[in-house]
Amino acid sequence: MGEFSARRRYAFERLRGMGLKPAWPSGGFFFWVPVAEMGLDGRDFAERLLCEQRVQVMPGDLFGPSGAGHVRVSYATEDGRLREGLSRMADLVRSLKGSAVAKENKEAA
Repeated sequence: MGEFSARRRYAFERLRGMGLKPAWPSGGFFFWVPVAEMGLDGRDFAERLLCEQRVQVMPGDLFGPSGAGHVRVSYATEDGRLREGLSRMADLVRSLKGSAVAKENKEAA
């Protein structure tokens, strides 16, 4: 079980490093990650991540209304795939946050 604990800690730190606020898992092998602050619902974020970065996460609303605005990120994969997936996810998050900042600056001008 030490392997999964290490992956959980790694994924948690990477997600927080992206400026996201993952909920620490109380069971299972996944994080609930809010994405609404980037201007997307969970489905839109998941679709963009898949189309633009070839990484699959699950939209939170598939698991009930309380999952809206979230995605579910699994850490139950091989270490290299986890690292690569989170790196690609970080690219999308940077892009989305950069777009949001540009939009705010344009609106403020």
